[in-house]
Amino acid sequence: MGKKLEFLAFWAINDELLTDRACAQLDEMKRLGLTGVIFHPRNYTGKPEYLGQKYMELLSEIILYAKKLGLSFWLYDENGYPSGTASGKVLAENPSAKCMWLVYQGGKVVCQEKNAVSTLDKKVCRDFIRITFDGYQQGLKEEAFAYVSGVFSDEVGFLDGSNVSLKYGGVPWCEDMQERYQAKYGESIEDKLPLLFEDKEGYQQVRERYWELVTQILRENFYQPIHAWCARNHKKYTAHLKGEENIFFNLAYNGSPYQILKAVSVPAIDALERYPGNHYYPHIASSIARQFYDGSCLCEAMGGSGWGVSPKDFVAYMKWLVECGVNIFTFHLAQYNLKAQAIRDWPPSVPFHLSWKEAFSEALERIREYKEEVDESESGRERVLLVAPTRGCMREFVPDETAGINEHNGANVPDTTSGKISSAFGEMVERCYQNGILYDVTEEKILEEDAQFEEDGVRIGNMRYRNVIFGEGCCFHDQKWEQRRKEFQTEHKRTNVLPEGEAEGKKRNPDYRLLGEDVTEWKILEDKENQCLLELTKEGSTGGHCSIVFGQVQDLQDMHLVISDPVEWVKVNGHRITGSRTQGAWESYPVPAEQAKEESGGSQVLRIEVQTLEDGEKAPFLFLRGKFLVKSGRGYEEKEMLSGRSHREKGEAKQLYTQGDFFLTSDFGGVRPDALVQSGFPFRERPVLLEKKVQIPKDADYLSLSAFDGAAVRLRIGEEAPVWVFCADEYIRLPRKRDGGECLLRAELYPSTYNMYGPHHHMDGDRYLVSPAQYSGEKNFADASDSPPNTLVSGFHFVKLGLVANVGFFKKC
Repeated sequence: MGKKLEFLAFWAINDELLTDRACAQLDEMKRLGLTGVIFHPRNYTGKPEYLGQKYMELLSEIILYAKKLGLSFWLYDENGYPSGTASGKVLAENPSAKCMWLVYQGGKVVCQEKNAVSTLDKKVCRDFIRITFDGYQQGLKEEAFAYVSGVFSDEVGFLDGSNVSLKYGGVPWCEDMQERYQAKYGESIEDKLPLLFEDKEGYQQVRERYWELVTQILRENFYQPIHAWCARNHKKYTAHLKGEENIFFNLAYNGSPYQILKAVSVPAIDALERYPGNHYYPHIASSIARQFYDGSCLCEAMGGSGWGVSPKDFVAYMKWLVECGVNIFTFHLAQYNLKAQAIRDWPPSVPFHLSWKEAFSEALERIREYKEEVDESESGRERVLLVAPTRGCMREFVPDETAGINEHNGANVPDTTSGKISSAFGEMVERCYQNGILYDVTEEKILEEDAQFEEDGVRIGNMRYRNVIFGEGCCFHDQKWEQRRKEFQTEHKRTNVLPEGEAEGKKRNPDYRLLGEDVTEWKILEDKENQCLLELTKEGSTGGHCSIVFGQVQDLQDMHLVISDPVEWVKVNGHRITGSRTQGAWESYPVPAEQAKEESGGSQVLRIEVQTLEDGEKAPFLFLRGKFLVKSGRGYEEKEMLSGRSHREKGEAKQLYTQGDFFLTSDFGGVRPDALVQSGFPFRERPVLLEKKVQIPKDADYLSLSAFDGAAVRLRIGEEAPVWVFCADEYIRLPRKRDGGECLLRAELYPSTYNMYGPHHHMDGDRYLVSPAQYSGEKNFADASDSPPNTLVSGFHFVKLGLVANVGFFKKC
């Protein structure tokens, strides 16, 4: 059986560190089903000083509270990312530190540099470990430090973590590279440097040697010392790289992911966005974990998946990673303070600020159940070993070929020799997955240095393989492996690797026979608490205003404004109002009803003015809450985002679009349960409560909702305990003692969190990938390649919200 799954919060500490507030969030993590946390200073305010004495005292209390709750506790080794700077402390100690790289200009190799911390610099890496790792060991209380599970390093690569080939068209360099090359290969590299850029005689050997050496320097300077530190202090060490998605993409970030992650006791990957990716790169971490360690491997998951991610998306995504062998998950991000910056910071905030957070523990349980299915299906089966041609890609790599690649996921690999080698291996992996082959991955250097021939097989550490498939382009120095490669003809010796009797595809669900259908309308229960997003129009550098019209409003009582960030003051129709803030909550400003201003035509208007702080957030999120509906003066249209391209390919549903002119009304007549956004709940936060009575056929065993729009439904059948429904084609078991008759159904329909936090104005609406740039409108790698430079539109996008009347009753065949 595989290892038990662990679910960790990637806890983004972006405000003043307070023990009461932090411990309350640990309680919430425990309640929602998480098993641990990675403490991740991110946009940290410096209150108290990062790594200072007071910081360590507070953190010790927080760690010991996690211990009391039984939550594992990991430390992230940086304030922000990538790891290696100690929040600027390393550069302060090494003011002349520099990153260096080589470019090819006018037929000459030129060295360029900038003042920054380089992971190829042995001294600055040593200082980082002393400041950060020794700092935690010496600063935390002994009991707290002893409880820490391990340490997390993030996106450490050559130089300062950037892709030097993509950014500069160059290759990484360091001051002792020539000396290291001479010592390792017995020759100078100086006169061979042009071969890193030009295909001339001897270029393949030079490139292979260069990239393997620079990988070795990175591993020796950064990863191995931290691994050794963790081992001495009885801590686990986890780290993920950047650019793992394919061989070509990864090369200029860190050379060989296999050589790097071999120096990490809990190998990890980073999997962004909302939908499953390829079946290669998660296997790098899980394979190394099985081969060299205890099988534990981690994924930093769901970063940038957007506020529109649903439980259905979440579970499907996690199943992909479980199939790939990942067993520890940290969800990007759990925001300590949901201020405006955090809302836009590679959302969502998981699970604290999801509209459907109450369903989170159910989602985790479904993932655990799927893990049991996977373990059962893999039990007793042998794994095939797929050998990635890392060296083959290195030998043909030319830096300027990276120019068109997508820096998010490595898409658009060029149709060059190196790119073709990488793409061919990725395609081979996908064919293996589609044919039901159980596999691990490795590379040529691992085979030569760590593998042993055994009778009818090959052993790498803990794992033994009888079948080995070599990717096109694999290169070996050891003749026994070169001979073995020739024996296999790339992947074509596959006829015997499928287990006998193994069927392709997934198990089919049992058939269900429809016995009847109820089509009576759902009734919306009395719950008029609603909200409207108010967008400020800027006035100067620290001011802004907005207004909202009331139409047919009879009761302006119990309204209040909530603001995501502290502000200097708020005025309503010229009158300054006073707010209050509880720990960790948005500031709330009651709106006196008598201050509503009546204008011509009988309409009442609230004009709201906000003065932001001189050094504060200039675009806070602002909601008006009260008992009203929010109507659009221009109506809504259904719209396929991305002009019908990527969302349709990803299976995304249509969304709603309006030019706005929102106004408020207290006339609740005509609200449609199947069209709640259009009916007045476009920015809804809370679930909508609905009910209806149905006649259940005598022999029915199950019911199914024919369709719903939104994140999830919590359904209660009669007096039974409620159950979660994540998609309309789920079959919900009816109470066993029931034999037909009338029954009351009650449904809590949860809106998409996207409808609160957007980005509403991005041209693609609810995207499967969202970075901060989707809010500002600056085209970046998360956008479609043919998007305009400014990706914002004037109108608003929303995810549909509604529950269709039809409920079907079924008998299991």
